[in-house]
Amino acid sequence: MGQAGERAGGQRAELVAQLRADVALAAADTVLIAIPNQLGVAYSTRQLAAIRDIGDEIGWNDPPTARRGGLDATNRPAPRTGRVSARE
Repeated sequence: MGQAGERAGGQRAELVAQLRADVALAAADTVLIAIPNQLGVAYSTRQLAAIRDIGDEIGWNDPPTARRGGLDATNRPAPRTGRVSARE
């Protein structure tokens, strides 16, 4: 692993071990995860839940990029930081 376009897969424990051992993944600030949309909403929802759960296991519990667009990881508005700007 560690190069763009590489894939990880297998049983859950094996996948978690692969991802934890991936130095490039640990250093990455962006990870692209593709889920085919032709398989329906139920399939996609299960896949996203599995990605979230595996992400928690490898330490992705609070990704800093989740708030870049003003939304948190659950697509709700991110909490205010307490800083005040002229625009607020």
